[in-house]
Amino acid sequence: MVQRAKYHPLGERGWARACRAADYGFPTAADFVNHANRYTTISVHIENKDMVDAVEDLCGVDELDVLFIGTGDLSQSLGHPGEDSHPEVLAAFDHVTRIAVERGKHVGAVAGRAKQLESFVAKGLRYIAWQSDLTMYKNALKAAVTGFAPYRE
Repeated sequence: MVQRAKYHPLGERGWARACRAADYGFPTAADFVNHANRYTTISVHIENKDMVDAVEDLCGVDELDVLFIGTGDLSQSLGHPGEDSHPEVLAAFDHVTRIAVERGKHVGAVAGRAKQLESFVAKGLRYIAWQSDLTMYKNALKAAVTGFAPYRE
């Protein structure tokens, strides 16, 4: 993963200097490479049992910045589809979080409920997404329908 995300000498990322991300080629090649290698965030998704089991090895990759836990896919992999509060899913989540935080890595996840968000922050997560765009849209539509319901005939 580092090979694909970083430029030489850290990796073999494809060269595309004439784009917005590279300031349209205005910086020198050396300045661009140094900046990109320093500020490119590398995140891996922990979404199955094998990735949970590999967390120590993953945390040994210096250039890896974030371990993002996908609780939906993880719950499926552990045999509890959609049950992000299942004890086995929570144990895997806590295992990844504990090791990653101890090793100085950032941990992320999607919070879908306020209590879940509070729990994530208390555990040391700092890369948190709030729900998904579709969930927020669905919730807004539900609220609108509920507010309009008394006026329907």
